[in-house]
Amino acid sequence: MRKALELKVETAKPWADCAREAGMSEAGIHKARKQPHVQALFDDIKAQYVQRIETMKKVHEARALEVARELLDQTDNKQVRARMVEFLRREPAGPAVAVQINNGGAGGYEFVRPGSRVVEISVSSDDGSGDHEGE
Repeated sequence: MRKALELKVETAKPWADCAREAGMSEAGIHKARKQPHVQALFDDIKAQYVQRIETMKKVHEARALEVARELLDQTDNKQVRARMVEFLRREPAGPAVAVQINNGGAGGYEFVRPGSRVVEISVSSDDGSGDHEGE
């Protein structure tokens, strides 16, 4: 059963293919998947897989930085050097800022993606002159 679950997580193949490769029947794997302990095992396998991928990602990012540094140090090509400087100075991706413009009209449904920031700009009655004597 573990083999079929691991195949499903790592290859995203259909359940029938995972069952066949693990030496199980298609009916057997579907019946087993309904059991709580099998569902828990499947969740554990998925969590371990994600952790393994995250670890690999960090290793590959570190190696990419090493290679970029080697290219920067060893090449005489100014274009390659400029690209490596850009690569090494890049900012990590951050959350995007969502800008919404309401142009009059009645209020309605708004959807803001999780992790996004909304900036509201309101129109004031100030004429923009900076003159506040009439207040």
